[in-house]
Amino acid sequence: MQIIFSNNDGLQMQKGFALAIITNQGKIIQSGMVVESMVFEAMLAHTIETFCSKFTSIDPNYFKEPQ
Repeated sequence: MQIIFSNNDGLQMQKGFALAIITNQGKIIQSGMVVESMVFEAMLAHTIETFCSKFTSIDPNYFKEPQ
């Protein structure tokens, strides 16, 4: 069963599930779309950094959205 899906816009959870950040004592710190976004952004940054490290002529900042 696949619970987490992804596309170019982010992660998506199967209905009835949510990602959460939980302490070792079981306290939920944050959950839902905020965590989905945090995980997606971290994975995206790592992917871009790894890809760009293979090619010295590609600047990782090229992939960042204008602010």
